[in-house]
Amino acid sequence: MSQPVENQSPISAPDLQPGRNLLRKTAQELLFDRDMAEVALSGLKLTRKPHDILRDPAVLRPSVTLIVQGCRSLTLGCTGYEVAEYGFAINALPLPVMSDITIHGDSTYMAMELPLDLALVERMRREVPGRISCPVVCSVATGSSPEWMIDCITRMLLLPLREGIGSVIAGVLQQELILRLRGTPFGRGLHELTVAGSPMERVHRAAGYIADRFRQPLVVADLASHCDWSTSSFHHHFRRLTTMTPLRYQQFLRLSEARRILSTTQSHAGEVALQVGYTSPSQFNREYRRLFGAPPIESVSVL
Repeated sequence: MSQPVENQSPISAPDLQPGRNLLRKTAQELLFDRDMAEVALSGLKLTRKPHDILRDPAVLRPSVTLIVQGCRSLTLGCTGYEVAEYGFAINALPLPVMSDITIHGDSTYMAMELPLDLALVERMRREVPGRISCPVVCSVATGSSPEWMIDCITRMLLLPLREGIGSVIAGVLQQELILRLRGTPFGRGLHELTVAGSPMERVHRAAGYIADRFRQPLVVADLASHCDWSTSSFHHHFRRLTTMTPLRYQQFLRLSEARRILSTTQSHAGEVALQVGYTSPSQFNREYRRLFGAPPIESVSVL
């Protein structure tokens, strides 16, 4: 059996700092004095936050997120994920999370998000078949960004400078990213996301169904049938991959939308409750307080 190598020379480990510095510098130049920017050729979105943000509800779309400055904590059900500076988060399903953003010192939070092109993922699965080494299906993966990921994202940021051939290069870079992700512990989940009838594909379908109709009453048996599952199997797989029940998933979408409406309009809490699908204002107030830690009227004053 081989033994671990001790006292290894620092030269043997890749020096990530030059690549990280270039990534940060390029992102700062693209954002300039804005809080948001997008590289249209690749769909890469950049965001900047000037201050800490606590308990911010969000639905993570299938994407790769890379943090350049600051850190972000994600709470999915009862599971927490910490994404540090130059860390990444990848998710295959639309996942409701509570997000906390922390800024270090006088800097700002800066991150970039690349939506996963599921049509391209499926095409790559068909055209470049290969063995997926990881047997575990996971819908979320986090970690420290490897050199290849930093390099690939940086080249996407530089696409606007590639006049005439930027669109071609964008497609190549997205293919490279998908192929490399297939070799990570996230690879099995990414693979099954586009396999018709797999648990991942069916839960993805169910999540979209709920999102499109979250204001309407949810009949779980009908949703299970829509996904070609028995009710018990549907519950099992949905909870395994999202960490919550379908009804809790719907509840999160309703309350997140309610929070958005309350923070951007002068609507009364009772009116908003009806808008997002609640028939009982008292139930709305109770569930809102449980999720956000304060009743709607207090929450709005903070926002």
